[in-house]
Amino acid sequence: MRGRGRNRRRGMAAAVLVCAAAAHAAGPPVPAAAAPGEYSPAALYNQGNAYARAGNTAMAVLYYERARVISPHDPDVRANLHQVRAAAGLPEEGPWLESHARFADPDVLYWLGLIGLALAAAGLLAVRFHPRRTLGRAALVAGVSLLSMAALDAAATWPLMHEAVVVHAATARVSPAGASAALFTVPAGQVVEISDDYGEFALVRTPSGQAGWVARSDLSSVI
Repeated sequence: MRGRGRNRRRGMAAAVLVCAAAAHAAGPPVPAAAAPGEYSPAALYNQGNAYARAGNTAMAVLYYERARVISPHDPDVRANLHQVRAAAGLPEEGPWLESHARFADPDVLYWLGLIGLALAAAGLLAVRFHPRRTLGRAALVAGVSLLSMAALDAAATWPLMHEAVVVHAATARVSPAGASAALFTVPAGQVVEISDDYGEFALVRTPSGQAGWVARSDLSSVI
């Protein structure tokens, strides 16, 4: 595994991950090599590395996925995530939009949207009131383009709000009750989509399309 010491801050997504990590505090302990309390891409990446070295594939996948939320195209995160998934025989890719349309870090996305909105507003005003409308049209086109890019990235990021990693091999059941019939087993480290909640159970869907109710205690949300 390759380690790094980059410590770039990320805004809103980092705060969201702080909440997710706090909710998971009752779960498996973080290895001593990790840096709990830090939610930069580098800190999350290093936590993933520590779990991978300890042989805990599920938690390694969880922290690599969290790092990927903040830094979607980091080559080291993607390489190590691919390595642990391949070693555990887990599916490699998620939905196409999520895997390919995310091109910016959340803070970059935020500024792209703001700049696009400002350019679009300035362009509209210039087209309406300025005698030379060419510059206004150019600003309007640039602003709409940036807003469109930000919207596409946001649409690709939204499914992550409903994704979780199976931290313990989980039995998927017909209904949200421990005594209901078992359907299949979801392996530790699998990323699933949460469709619904009921009590201590969550209705999940696997990348292959299987659906069933699993215990919430066997899941940890990516965000």
